[in-house]
Amino acid sequence: MDDDKASSILAALRRARPFDLFILSFLLMPFIIEKWSDVFTKWGMSSTQAAWSLSGIFVCYFVLVIALLHISHRRQKSELARDQIIGYLQSNNFTMMSFDEIREKFGYSETYLRSIIQEFPTELRFARLKGNRKGLARILEESSDDET
Repeated sequence: MDDDKASSILAALRRARPFDLFILSFLLMPFIIEKWSDVFTKWGMSSTQAAWSLSGIFVCYFVLVIALLHISHRRQKSELARDQIIGYLQSNNFTMMSFDEIREKFGYSETYLRSIIQEFPTELRFARLKGNRKGLARILEESSDDET
């Protein structure tokens, strides 16, 4: 039963948005500070040493929060680009598109498109189009034909 609770908590944390995690950690901060203070007391630190140690923990916390927000923003931009490209391909019944056409249509550079392909390798792949043009292709799900 404890494994089920831990699994459900981990699943909820994975689904949480960065802002949700920030609010949760902010609300838990008084309890965390108290526990760190207990640890520092058990280690025999003076109040000055404990204050400096807590300051260091806060600096690390804020650096990690900023990094998390940056990574989240970058991921959202990548997901938007992926969705725009796949949506365009689907709406026009295309499976492939050249990097040049995508740059003209959406303004994404070839370097950025390559990073999108690497970030979503199960949905997009590199492709060679007619005229030896570089591009990308959407990965289609295979339909299983049952033969009897």
